Amino acid sequence: MAATDAFQQTFAPWLAQVRQAPPNSEVLIRPEDVINSVCNGLHRVAASLNGMPQDVRRLSDDDLKRALKERGLGRAVTTGLEIPFAGLTVKERNDYMFHPNRFNTRRVENFTRLEFTPTTDFLNAVMIGFHLPEGLESNIEKKDCLAVWVARYVFHTLAHQHQEITATNRQEHAGASRLHADFEADLESLIHLVHAFGFEPSSSGSSPNPGVVALMKKLDCCSAFAVRQRLRGKPTPKEANDRLTRSIAGRISSKLVLNNVVPTSVIVGDNSELGVQVIINNCFHQVVSRRGALGSDEIADAILRRYRDHLAECHSCQPMADAHLRVVIDSLEKL
Repeated sequence: MAATDAFQQTFAPWLAQVRQAPPNSEVLIRPEDVINSVCNGLHRVAASLNGMPQDVRRLSDDDLKRALKERGLGRAVTTGLEIPFAGLTVKERNDYMFHPNRFNTRRVENFTRLEFTPTTDFLNAVMIGFHLPEGLESNIEKKDCLAVWVARYVFHTLAHQHQEITATNRQEHAGASRLHADFEADLESLIHLVHAFGFEPSSSGSSPNPGVVALMKKLDCCSAFAVRQRLRGKPTPKEANDRLTRSIAGRISSKLVLNNVVPTSVIVGDNSELGVQVIINNCFHQVVSRRGALGSDEIADAILRRYRDHLAECHSCQPMADAHLRVVIDSLEKL
């Protein structure tokens, strides 16, 4: 099922812009499929916002949209398009105008509506940054992968709204506090994503669900933020360090969620002479290695082993994680 007529009309100016001035790099996904993926990802989030049961959340993207319409939720998603002012510099557009400036949830009648207005720069970066994870090739899989990435992005933004970080005050949040806010939003958005596709995140330590493994693999399909960084120019040493730190934290969160040992928090401390410090559930878990010696995946694997050992000794940790997990999952319906 293609995007609705309303979606096609909303994004028609971007489609015309792309066709008139195609990007100067090889693009692996059609702009029409980008729009379809945005549509599918938003409806996936809307299903969670409106408390759809597991059997509905387990539906395919096309069947999910039909199910929402049948339940009176055909208007649960509304979109706009923002074309940045031509007088802005490339840096200004990518510093201040990249993320959707109008992003909101609104209670309408008896349902919650998700409102999303991306910029043309954001859509360009998503299209240029798309790549298929290893083992996936078809056009259908392209749209499926990108819809998963879009849903994760939206869940991350909703997590920031819980933190009261919005488009209007984003620039006021910087430094360590913003980095820690991203740690929290990265973890929460993974939990919401797994739940949105009908799986149950867990802290029990049970074996990984093959469906969740496949879902997590799809998240690697887009590097829109790397595209943005290239346009912004060389990062400062502080920016580069923060991105590396967040990458490590994100891999750890993904590994823990995938292996059903969902924690309450994951924090990666600053680099030091001793190495990388990782704090999970507010407990220091051990320095893994010097940052230059191991990659993010290797660090995440090491932390998974250490955290499993910790859970075996900490009798209060899993009940605490279970309670936190339920609060995170229930939080969307309270927006």
